[in-house]
Amino acid sequence: MKKIQLSCILILCVGTIWADLPAVPSAGGASADTPSAVRRRRPSRPSGGLLERKEAIPSRQFGIENAQKVVDAATVAEIVRKARIFAKIPFALDAPNAPAAVRLVEADGFPGAIAVYPEAYRASVNVKALAADGAVADVVAERLRKEIVRAALFVLGSGYSPSPCLARPVAGLEELDNLAVPMLSPETMTHLKAMPKLGIREIRFATYWQACREGWAPAPTNDIQKAIWEQVKADKERGPTNPITIQPPKK
Repeated sequence: MKKIQLSCILILCVGTIWADLPAVPSAGGASADTPSAVRRRRPSRPSGGLLERKEAIPSRQFGIENAQKVVDAATVAEIVRKARIFAKIPFALDAPNAPAAVRLVEADGFPGAIAVYPEAYRASVNVKALAADGAVADVVAERLRKEIVRAALFVLGSGYSPSPCLARPVAGLEELDNLAVPMLSPETMTHLKAMPKLGIREIRFATYWQACREGWAPAPTNDIQKAIWEQVKADKERGPTNPITIQPPKK
């Protein structure tokens, strides 16, 4: 009997606490008043964007050679930038003496969109094939980003990944469009055995906030970075708010 009474009291207490939690509107308009929902919707600290960490041993660049006119040069430059961040491979347009490269071409009679030459550490991507169905420019650009990464992965030693990844079998443009993944799989990254041989190293990134905290951030270039710069500087000048104190030994 006492156990039943105790259980009832606990249920009432939990119900009271639950009722006092603030209601957070969900995407559909209903309230999602759970602790996890409250935590999930807290505003995050502005990061100031991503910066590449400077390594003690610099990496050689993976060249991207633009020899096509289906996609304009400015768009290609932006695609290469996005591919560099996504794959953490140091892609660079027209990099001199690049040990590996992907060449963007515009050709007819190309059996597929990618050709790989493993012994030469080279690949070609036929951009004309990516626009063969008359897709809009944004779709062609996204296809090109994926194919640059896929071609580079195959050049560097990747096979097909068993996990969701860009290194997956693709037959046709529709399957390429449906291949939407947020990152490369760990299995793929562990099979890029040509990278150390060619002196190509995976890029490591940090937020502008982290770089400021660690003391290697460049001068701010926008209002968000300026605010982070000044806040971190003020924090360092003020010192810790709760410093550790060492009590004297007892007599």
